[in-house]
Amino acid sequence: MSQLILCACKKNIIVFEEKKTGTISSLFIEQYCRNQQQVVSRRKWSHEGFGAAFRMDMRPGMEFQEVNVMQSARITGITPVDGGDIIYSCAVGDSSGLFRCRPGDDIDNEGHVLHDRNVLFEGVTATPDGRMAFSIRNKNGECNIAVGKTGSSQYREVTEGDSIDRNPAWDPANPDLIYYDSASIGYENNGRPVIGPRAILKIELSKGEIEEILGDDNLDYFSPQADSDGNIWCIRRPYAKSKTPVMTFFDVLLVPVRIGKAVFHAIEFFTYRNTGETLTSAGPNPGKIRTAAPEDLFLEGVRIDSKKNLRENSRAGELIPGIISRSWELVRMDPNGDIVCVARGVCSFALTGRDSFVFSNGRYVCRSERGKVERIGECGPPCRIAVM
Repeated sequence: MSQLILCACKKNIIVFEEKKTGTISSLFIEQYCRNQQQVVSRRKWSHEGFGAAFRMDMRPGMEFQEVNVMQSARITGITPVDGGDIIYSCAVGDSSGLFRCRPGDDIDNEGHVLHDRNVLFEGVTATPDGRMAFSIRNKNGECNIAVGKTGSSQYREVTEGDSIDRNPAWDPANPDLIYYDSASIGYENNGRPVIGPRAILKIELSKGEIEEILGDDNLDYFSPQADSDGNIWCIRRPYAKSKTPVMTFFDVLLVPVRIGKAVFHAIEFFTYRNTGETLTSAGPNPGKIRTAAPEDLFLEGVRIDSKKNLRENSRAGELIPGIISRSWELVRMDPNGDIVCVARGVCSFALTGRDSFVFSNGRYVCRSERGKVERIGECGPPCRIAVM
């Protein structure tokens, strides 16, 4: 059987096999969106029309609850498991979970692993013998690494504290070792959280010992993977320090204007909610609300200027230019601690062998073997790439 490359992109899984491309949809996401649509349809009639206006209970924007849910639906991780199956993590609305499927099977054959409404599951990875690791994000924004079995809904968290621990990866030579990236959470005097730079850590499960193996105050290191030669691969990018907002003299001059806008929009919203009409003919038209432009992309917590990056990558002479900045580097650290950059403009990757890997530049999925790069197919920015 030829190698399958799996790319989790928004709410679908793109499957690349030789020159063929397929798509796996999430049954859980589709069912959740259908249920949401039915809920909105049942309630919509009672909040529209003359009767609702008379009761001052107009809610003309209810249908956008459904739109928001569908737009936020996404697959947050993907991994191959034994028997040719796939386990993926996903989030939609207020629910998240892990589910199992098989490429080529009917979508109705999707299996349930676990799900919860109080946490977000992401970055799932598994070993051939059925050990599974993933990240759990709680409502406070903290993330912990958890481990379990692919055939069980039970799991245990192995990290804790004020930190964001994500993207676990098993060591192929040591079944007791997991690599992951972690960023500390600090707080300013006003209570505003500040996220520190991301570093690569490892945890020895049997002892619970955690050790930082790669970090820098000015750089983010994330999405680690280990190969059979003891090398650690990950993505490196400049650390964007949080800035405390400062009011400039120009901001002071604009205070009256901004207050006036706020008062006007508050009155307009009140009028629209109770009458269904706006104060001006150019008022908000839900049917004409524009979605974010392609250049307004957020990935791994930072804004991606797609057009600018694509232009700069093309000028740099890249044969397959993407939309990720060249400052996002795929690096490899050998057992001696020496680090080399093997690719630029990378947002996700998966190792396929010695000196070979597949990666995404935010626009295409590519394969690199011994320094030779070829394009496999087109795919938007994925949260994870996996290989079967």
